[in-house]
Amino acid sequence: MSAILFLFLKTFVGFLAVMDPVGAIPIVIGMTPHNTEEERRRMILRACIVALIVLAFFGATRMWLFTFFGFTLAAFKLAGGLVLLLLSFDMLNAKETSSKNSTAEENEGYAKADISITPLAIPLLSGPAMITTVILAFGDAPDLTHTIIVGVSIFAVCLASWLILRAGTAISNFLGATGIKIVTRTMGMLLASMSIQFCADGLLQLFPGWGK
Repeated sequence: MSAILFLFLKTFVGFLAVMDPVGAIPIVIGMTPHNTEEERRRMILRACIVALIVLAFFGATRMWLFTFFGFTLAAFKLAGGLVLLLLSFDMLNAKETSSKNSTAEENEGYAKADISITPLAIPLLSGPAMITTVILAFGDAPDLTHTIIVGVSIFAVCLASWLILRAGTAISNFLGATGIKIVTRTMGMLLASMSIQFCADGLLQLFPGWGK
């Protein structure tokens, strides 16, 4: 396996673990009980496009954000790792997490005719945890090749989420509630490992003497 393909798969799987479209299937179905399958698919497509735009924007403006607020990538990496670690705990327990979707936002979604922008695109697909992961991935990219791979991975995870959510009813019927929880817990374990690595890297960059 080439180094570029390995890096792409590593980045893509990390993004997929955070976005967790399989875990979002029951929420999407629950919020659209009166919509036709075609209406639901249009909302899902619109949501994935919006999520792609949001994530690309934050990835492109990451250094401006660091400069504007006056913090380093190492500090953001440590803080982001802690945020992702909290999210992973919820996923390991197969719980709906407030870092992606609050109760108020979910209740609003049940009452809306169109959930594509909120709460599906924001914050379910491109919430704080996913934005943090994208910024860290771009911040760690040492050259143009790596930056392009991260960008392609963002597109790929949004495409995968669209395909998964589009087939949400069939996947839900096939996996059942237990199967979806197993997938979510597996993604949570991957996310926990990734978040701890972010924290460790951030600490070593802030305190280089600790690595000696």
